[in-house]
Amino acid sequence: MAETVYDAVLGSGNALKQVRSSQYSPNGNIILGSASGAIDPSALYGGPANPTALFETGDVAGALGLMSVSTGLHVSSGTITIPYNKRANGGAFAGTLSHMTISGTNALIIPVQISGSQDNEAVILTVQVIFYSTTGLANPVTFNTGATLAAQTFNVMYDFGPVYADLGSSSAQIAEATGWTVNTGLVVVPRRYNGGVYPSKLFIVQRNPTIEITFEDFDDAAAFGTVYDALTSCAVYARKRADGGTHVADATEEHVKLSFAAGISDIRSLGGSDRTNGQASIMLTGKALTAATTSAIP
Repeated sequence: MAETVYDAVLGSGNALKQVRSSQYSPNGNIILGSASGAIDPSALYGGPANPTALFETGDVAGALGLMSVSTGLHVSSGTITIPYNKRANGGAFAGTLSHMTISGTNALIIPVQISGSQDNEAVILTVQVIFYSTTGLANPVTFNTGATLAAQTFNVMYDFGPVYADLGSSSAQIAEATGWTVNTGLVVVPRRYNGGVYPSKLFIVQRNPTIEITFEDFDDAAAFGTVYDALTSCAVYARKRADGGTHVADATEEHVKLSFAAGISDIRSLGGSDRTNGQASIMLTGKALTAATTSAIP
């Protein structure tokens, strides 16, 4: 029977809510063994594998509360569960002892990207789960059937919000912003030892955070310089939605803020086509990305 996504558990008591997509990939590699000069394989072996899961969630503040944008979340000997909700023929969903889950106990969990754009219903956060094995030979992931799913609750959604950056000498709002994408730039290297098939260590070896912004007012592009310009401040906001209304007031400290204190700007493109409004794109590269989930919007 068909399945759909469900809340994931990323460590004991840590629920990843409002999951929009959930994908698990073992990332295995088949090794072929052939006799001398043969064109057909004589043996087939399972080679190195890097099991990972990728999620998209609309619960931006909830997810950022579970993991750091600079170091992620390390789960060791914990509980990681990726459930799938089985549908019922002629109804909605199957009952207890009917569902499939994927589980593990050791992983590094990192936020990959947060993005929002004008008129999209929600800001989306992408989360990656990278599993590792304590022995290097034991599969760190288990498939389970006949599971019962825990109750899930809705938290809150966030909408695309404004962008502020130092336009010339002082920080100001970038007029007519239409989208922003924040990449944490975390680079994780899995390592295997002693002939292991699965990673037994995971190392964060680099952080290269960026914020890409699209907007329609070309005057703001001119304020950044023709190619590069030093950056002393930048902040993008995800505006908290209000149930039964539109948004929480800007002055209320409940919005999400992602920011750089120092970096460099890089104009990527300016252009237009026929009767549509032109778009400008600028890439901001920072030295350190900061996330706050209880911010007011200026």
